[in-house]
Amino acid sequence: MLDEVSGLVEWPVVLLGEFEEEFLDIPAEVIRLTIKANQKCFVCRKPDSEGLTNRFVLVANIEASDGGAEIAAGNAKVVRARLSDAVHFWKTDQADLPDVAELTASAENFGLDLAKPLDQRMAKLDHLGVTFHAKLGTQGERVSRIAELATELAPIVGVDPALARRAAVLAKADLTTEVVGEFPELQGAMGRKYAELQGEPVSVAAAIEEHYRPQGPSDDVPADPVSVAVALADKLDTLVGFWAIDEKPTGSKDPYALRRAALGVIRIVLENEVRLKLEGGSEQLYFSIWQDIQNNNVGRELDKLQDFHDVGVDTEALDPIFDKLVGEPRFDMSEGDFNDMESRLGNLLSFFHDRLKVHLRDSGARHDLIDAVITQQSDDLLLIVRRVEALGRFLSPPTTAPTCWPAQNAPPTSSRRKKRRALRSPIRSIRTCSTRMRSAPCSTVSRRRRNSPPKPSPPRTTKKP
Repeated sequence: MLDEVSGLVEWPVVLLGEFEEEFLDIPAEVIRLTIKANQKCFVCRKPDSEGLTNRFVLVANIEASDGGAEIAAGNAKVVRARLSDAVHFWKTDQADLPDVAELTASAENFGLDLAKPLDQRMAKLDHLGVTFHAKLGTQGERVSRIAELATELAPIVGVDPALARRAAVLAKADLTTEVVGEFPELQGAMGRKYAELQGEPVSVAAAIEEHYRPQGPSDDVPADPVSVAVALADKLDTLVGFWAIDEKPTGSKDPYALRRAALGVIRIVLENEVRLKLEGGSEQLYFSIWQDIQNNNVGRELDKLQDFHDVGVDTEALDPIFDKLVGEPRFDMSEGDFNDMESRLGNLLSFFHDRLKVHLRDSGARHDLIDAVITQQSDDLLLIVRRVEALGRFLSPPTTAPTCWPAQNAPPTSSRRKKRRALRSPIRSIRTCSTRMRSAPCSTVSRRRRNSPPKPSPPRTTKKP
């Protein structure tokens, strides 16, 4: 932001503003983002701690006659109003929702406690039917899939499945909070704050924030086992889901950041040394997503029939179809659907291989070793890397030579090697010497000519007429 502020002013004058200390009761992230995003000002921190002070630094574009007192007071007035809104959002998110009685069904579906504010927000997210993607269903359906997958990944990463499921259920709950609605950049961070306030375990609260990581090549990966399980489940659900609906990234666009998600899975697996079989888990997740897609198709057909009925169309002939759709259908994959699943998951595995090759080359691994190890059936990313490392150590020359040799096998010295080569191939030695003479620098040739004795000049003869 310093570069942005520098570009906004021509005659920078630094001033100090102040706001009431009561605003320091809200999280520091909210204060920092409010002042930074709305006023382009810099917050001040206490010298002996990470806490903020009630002062901020602003940069004016004029040197006022009163020393900038009015400018600082005007900015403080705006900051005070912004922070008042943030305090209202903060307190509203900790209170009960007015329509909490309507959230009972969603709470039973996810095992939520409606006495807790964050549980209410998760039930509201499911009750509202917020769409994640038109073909992949709602956020509630996605959270249900992530929770199931996180429960299965928990034994692999060595964590209690109940903790992993609880963290996955609450991972997206802060999306319906007032603070995140005002500041989307704080998603995850606010969920962690609210989880700590309602007494959730430390690992569960940390997973709500850390399951979004890594968000870039320089971002840290989650290290807590609960965070690892939820982060892997979230990213794998995204990848398998978009491959199931054939929304793969192309060479020119990647609107859903699927390359970043795949690289995130690779980094989490490698840096935490997780032995994860991608193929088995992907098939089960694909089947769950496929069933949700079929349910969404049925829901759209029901909506069409209801629209016909609302406009006065006689739907008596369609009643058998309506009754069939209303009943809980059981979807089974046909042979064509199963072959299509295998093809798309094989393509997804190849996508992981490509991302892994890029990651290993950036880490300094030889490309020929990577190609020698990876096969079409390689679905254990950590095992691939271990094999590349082992093959590199096997092919690399020894770093130190033996300290003592047997007398009969002693290595020849350099002078002895030169004599042997000269005796074995005198013609080759002569050719080598002549080649060296031809390629000698001009200064060397000139020096040799200068040191050699001069040649006698031939006698001059005159022709007789």
